[in-house]
Amino acid sequence: MRSILFVLALAAVAACPLQAQGRLALPVPLAGDKDTITTSIDDALPVATHLEGIDGLTPLPLPASFEFGPGYYRGDVRSYCLHAGTYGPTSGDGYLVAPLKGSHADIISGILARSAQHPEIERSVVQRLVWAVESGTSWNDYDAAFRQRVRPLLTEQDIRRLGTDPVRREVAGKLRAGLGRLIPGRAKEVLAEASEWQRRLTSPDLPFEELERAGVLNGDVPWGKGSRKDVGPGNWAYVGNGFYLRTFPKGYTRTTLEIFRTGTADITRDALGRITRFDSDGYIIDTRYAAGDTPSTVDGRPAWRFTEVTFRHPDGRTRTFRDRGHVFASLPGGGPLVPQMAMLQVFLGGPPKGDLGDLEHYREGLESATDPGDFKGRGEWLLEHFNRVKAAWQAAADALRGNTGEPPPDAAKRPFDPSRHVAAPANTARQRLGLSPVPY
Repeated sequence: MRSILFVLALAAVAACPLQAQGRLALPVPLAGDKDTITTSIDDALPVATHLEGIDGLTPLPLPASFEFGPGYYRGDVRSYCLHAGTYGPTSGDGYLVAPLKGSHADIISGILARSAQHPEIERSVVQRLVWAVESGTSWNDYDAAFRQRVRPLLTEQDIRRLGTDPVRREVAGKLRAGLGRLIPGRAKEVLAEASEWQRRLTSPDLPFEELERAGVLNGDVPWGKGSRKDVGPGNWAYVGNGFYLRTFPKGYTRTTLEIFRTGTADITRDALGRITRFDSDGYIIDTRYAAGDTPSTVDGRPAWRFTEVTFRHPDGRTRTFRDRGHVFASLPGGGPLVPQMAMLQVFLGGPPKGDLGDLEHYREGLESATDPGDFKGRGEWLLEHFNRVKAAWQAAADALRGNTGEPPPDAAKRPFDPSRHVAAPANTARQRLGLSPVPY
């Protein structure tokens, strides 16, 4: 046991260098058990550089239910520090999306997810619980009032696990019993700081503001070991089930989430291969074209002019535009990034007609048939149609490129749980952030 403790102490010293020769010291993480949450920048998912034109869409707000139809969404949510004793994020920091990993990842994820069902539990209480779980604190060390307060955020299995893990406490107890004399000075201080941090977390009379000052450092910080200086802000990652995600931390308590969800659509074409109906789970666009079998010319390019474009909402609302806009005709064969529709039958169905570029031309054509003034006072439902057309295009592109390794999802709404993912900092001296489905 003594040799193991000595090695652990030396590792702690190596990970937490002191301030020397005028240089700013790296932060000292306060978590007592490094295995509870292990996510780092090394676990980051690949950056999805292939998303094309997403920023050109007008994002929809995050739905309160966190169930998403196809489209592009943006909103601020409550986020949480998952690395006590490190520096909080600042504007412009590079972050990547990573899965939440570690022996207690499922407990932390469950806490953040259930916090949406319990708005009566203050954010500071949730953060204290997250820090306590991450530090390996025993459930029996919490005072009775705190246990009662946070019990709705935990399952009975969670509570049993938190109350029966004796390893950290046994080690800490033996250190306090006298083995500490074998450990170099700074390592002994690090272990003492971690032990003191746990004592503070379970102290019923300690204001949260004091915990926050110790757990969340502010100011400039040097690049930590293993940092990635090539990472800037705003990186998309595919996180599965048709969802892409990126994060923009505004501080450790608030993070902007951007979510893009792909989805297939039922597409009807006329004898000339032109899209006459786009149906994405009841969000329908009907289009009629000027008479004739030959396209006209717009800006030197062949184009089909609209005579009527009707947007239909699942609840029965409609909006029709007449004699406005056009859609450029797709050329046979397309181009290198415009694969043939024959390759898209797996989810569009029916005989091959047109190409992938045709769907993108269709979206651009719909925009030409409307203008920003058309949407004033009409809510978001017209914008959702544009989002769904882009989502169908992206689903097609993903399927053809083999980017996701999954079949394209249908257009029905599906839930998304941000708590299973982490905003991982490119600078390892800054905090990883847990994400919740609770609006900020």
